[in-house]
Amino acid sequence: IPEQIPVNKGFNTSYGFFHHGGDYYTYKTSHCPNLNITGKQIRDFWDTDQPANVNINEETYVEILYRERMEDIIHNHDSSQPLFLYYSPHLVHTPLQVPEEYVNQFLFIEDEERRIYAAMTKLLDVNIGAVELALKTAGLWDNTLMVMASDNGGPIYAGGGANNYPLRGGKRSNFQGGIRVNAFASGGYLPEEVRGTKKTGLMALCDLYTTFCSLANVPSFDTRAYQAGLPPVDGLDMSGYLLDPSSSTDSPRHEVYIGQHIKDGVNQTTGIGSGIIFDQWKYIQGEVLYPVWTGPRFPNLTGEPVLPNMPGHDCTQIGCLFNIQHDPEEYHDLASLPGFVNILYEMQEKWNDMMSTMYLPDRGTADTDRACNVGLHYYGGFYGPFRESGGFR
Repeated sequence: IPEQIPVNKGFNTSYGFFHHGGDYYTYKTSHCPNLNITGKQIRDFWDTDQPANVNINEETYVEILYRERMEDIIHNHDSSQPLFLYYSPHLVHTPLQVPEEYVNQFLFIEDEERRIYAAMTKLLDVNIGAVELALKTAGLWDNTLMVMASDNGGPIYAGGGANNYPLRGGKRSNFQGGIRVNAFASGGYLPEEVRGTKKTGLMALCDLYTTFCSLANVPSFDTRAYQAGLPPVDGLDMSGYLLDPSSSTDSPRHEVYIGQHIKDGVNQTTGIGSGIIFDQWKYIQGEVLYPVWTGPRFPNLTGEPVLPNMPGHDCTQIGCLFNIQHDPEEYHDLASLPGFVNILYEMQEKWNDMMSTMYLPDRGTADTDRACNVGLHYYGGFYGPFRESGGFR
């Protein structure tokens, strides 16, 4: 079994796709263009150590299959043993597809993309509710911590359907609309005093790994990475911050590195921008895409679409500086103002220090044709691990 798949990364089972953006009904991926030209398409759906056993003629909406699998896992779980369940939904990623019964609940939204996006969000909410009900039915909810978080802001460009109002920008941008995301914690494990409260301190997705390790009483130290000469994991333990009702702002994290766009193992300094957040200060360097503010109703039938090739905001000289505590919408770039020279210099130094230790692995060159041919001939038309597969070594 290939090393890279979840079953060899600590999971007992996995159920999902390798790429992204696949069709919700046919599970076909657009990542095999040379095969698609000849009328052959690869399906991207994997079950633990083999292609998923799905009836490709029924074309069941994939998120319904995910929901049923999660319910089965929970109902068949031994309640005397711990359970870690990781749900990484395809929702609400493009393509914008959802069963008609959900679209019909949002017919009052005139813009088609926004209407479908809202319907997809509703289905995601239904799935989360089904997981909660399954945990309660199995008697697991009272000892469960559920954490839900997005990986990036919503896409505001044409075809995306999202809105990050009142924040600036969106997906593929390092303005706040692209990186400040929705998140919540729930479950019976949360103290009653914490439920319904709001945390306003900094937290990054990488903190979840360290936090879960702490709650499970297992070390977060990565021995293999250490043996390879790599630095420790970046995550901080947020368990006390999440569970302590007295800590609303005093997060243990004061600094967040804003990563650059990396393509073929090379830093791309244009298009997304890189930078650093330290407490209330945010510094960005590079050209930053989608430097726009959407209205409370977006997209709509009267507004101009945000195009992928629209000019970015130029932060390539001295960089851009924002106080995201007092100006979370990033209207006011303070970098060129005399009163902020010292802060700008300090943030530039922090950014340079971080850039000097940034780890950029050699990711090699994508071999799409081999991957697609292995999927077609070895996995029966399903995308899968291809580096060592039968006669395609």
